[in-house]
Order: sequence, then structure tokens, then C-alpha cells
Amino acid sequence: MQNGFAEIGIDTAAIAKTKDVASVIANDISSAITLIKKGQSVIIHTSRGADDARVETTNEVLGSLGFDAAAVRTKTADLYGTALGQIAKAVAEQTSLKRIVIAGGDTSSFAARAMGIEAVEMIAQLSPGAPLCKAYAPGSPIDGLEVNFKGGQVGKADYFGMVKDGKFVQ
Repeated sequence: MQNGFAEIGIDTAAIAKTKDVASVIANDISSAITLIKKGQSVIIHTSRGADDARVETTNEVLGSLGFDAAAVRTKTADLYGTALGQIAKAVAEQTSLKRIVIAGGDTSSFAARAMGIEAVEMIAQLSPGAPLCKAYAPGSPIDGLEVNFKGGQVGKADYFGMVKDGKFVQ
């Protein structure tokens, strides 16, 4: 947010509780579309760090559904990645979005699947292990967009601002 991004925090506990994720993320999609059409860059997040109340609440929901501590990590990566990918796909369909960054190593793979990405081609250096790529996603609004999948500790503190401003080697 210090780099000028608008913030949308998704309701992770609601996502964990339902089979109808589309209804949970509908307002997030609408908000993102509105902001992007106004020229605003957006960060959609599942938490603002380990101390975010959503982390504990969602873990409790998943625990009540029978997931042990080890399974919670995999399940949250699946739930969050899939939801974020669905959001990205819907937003790309209704805006002139050109670039998407998905943060979180395990989460990114689920997001890529939800966006319909079949392959990527590196087009610029951003940070070791996290290049800017062109997405190949036939039949998806993501096809041809610039994508970046950022692992947890990859990049400097201004990473998102750098990507937003196009400050990378091409």
C-alpha cells in the first residue's frame, strides 16, 4: 500500500466454509474492476502477515472441518490460490489489465491453474527465481498477459511498486 496500491482483503474464513467461492469473491471482483477502471493498481490479499486475524480464524474453520495442522497449509494454498486465480481471470475479462503478480509459492501454482495458464515465457528479469513472463492460457482472458509468480521471500521491499512502475530489465 506504501507504493500506491488500493487494498482488497478477501474473506478467507468464508472461502474455507463454503463450496460456493464465487459468491464470496464476487464483491472483491467488482471492487477490483471499479478500482482498475479508475486507473488504480490493486493488491488483493489473504492476509497482511502472520498476525492478521484471518489467519487464525481460517485455521480454526479448517480445523473444525477435520484438517490437521499439516493439511491446513496445503488446503489454504489450494483455496487461496484458486480464489485469487478466479479473481484475476474475472478482472482480466472486464478490464484492460496488462500485468498480474501472484505472491506465494504454493498459492501461485493453484492460481495459475485457475487462470487457465498452460505455459509461460520469460520476457524480463525482475528478481532471481521470479521473472516477468507472458502467459499462454488458450481460451482465457489471461492469455497474452504479463504474469509474475513471486515466492515468499523473493524481491526487495519495493517489489510490487517496481513491477507496477515497469522498472525491470527487458
